Amino acid sequence: MKRFALIALAIAIVLSISAFSAYANTGKSWVTINAQNDADIEWSDFHISLFPVEQPFGAIFIDSSTGGFDPVYLLNGIQKPVSWTINNSNPTGPSIDLYFTDYVWPNDFATFKVYVDNSATMKKFGWSFYPTSDHRAIPEWSSMWLALSGGLGVIGYVRRRK
Repeated sequence: MKRFALIALAIAIVLSISAFSAYANTGKSWVTINAQNDADIEWSDFHISLFPVEQPFGAIFIDSSTGGFDPVYLLNGIQKPVSWTINNSNPTGPSIDLYFTDYVWPNDFATFKVYVDNSATMKKFGWSFYPTSDHRAIPEWSSMWLALSGGLGVIGYVRRRK
């Protein structure tokens, strides 16, 4: 099960956001998020959600299967494979979850591009985003050595006692 990043991780992220629209008159555009991982833990996922600023709200995420373009993930300027799930029926607003196996390690730069369709209402919307990690604690060698020597000591004690 994936653990969500701590609030401190979210605060430690340096982000710059830009939205570029080659299709400004159609309400369809790319949303580009540039991020640097300033935390001490790697990112394995990135989550983006839309929320209304004006009503009625009609912005949704689209990919090539729905007439848009597939998300793009760049790690330190190099395009990497990414998979995603889109949930445009989320009651709190449309969301897209990006999953990648080329992690964003501390001090790495990542760019995420997703395609948004706002042609239904052409109303203002905002977005929120956060990274998550599937980081699992890995024991350090000294802890493993201490546990092993303790176990061997118990075995030795039990054998001598007999």
